[in-house]
Amino acid sequence: MSGKKMTHIAGAVLLTVCGTAACSYRMDAVTHSPGRIGFTDYSVDYGDATPTPGTSFVQGETVSFSVRVRYSLFSPKRGRLVLVFEDASGNTILRPGTTEATGTAIDIQQTGGRKEATLSHELVVPNTLYLFAVVGVYPEGATFTNGALLLKYWVVPSSDEK
Repeated sequence: MSGKKMTHIAGAVLLTVCGTAACSYRMDAVTHSPGRIGFTDYSVDYGDATPTPGTSFVQGETVSFSVRVRYSLFSPKRGRLVLVFEDASGNTILRPGTTEATGTAIDIQQTGGRKEATLSHELVVPNTLYLFAVVGVYPEGATFTNGALLLKYWVVPSSDEK
């Protein structure tokens, strides 16, 4: 049986056991990128989000996202906590008419432990099968992060499309 079928079966079993959609969203809609396991210099973990991961949106609608995370930064002393959006192909969604990523970022300092932060951004839902809200800790000078948090949302065509 393929991994895709197993995920859907496991999600259905969890939904049956829990009895609500809210109980199952963490399994399918909130994941970490593969590099996170065992990496201790910095990390980001899911707190909660509005809208709830797994929610469906209509292409073209404007959605206000708010994602609360717990993060740590032990090395180096400074960095950024970043929220960006990706389409179903893994392409960063750009601000209209620019080459800048759609999203937001805040500067962070070395934590010495775990801290919480909330990142918010308003997005016009693009024409894609689904989109990811991606949250990552980027140490000062880094262009790549080991361990982003991925929140998946479904997109349905607008009623204007035939």
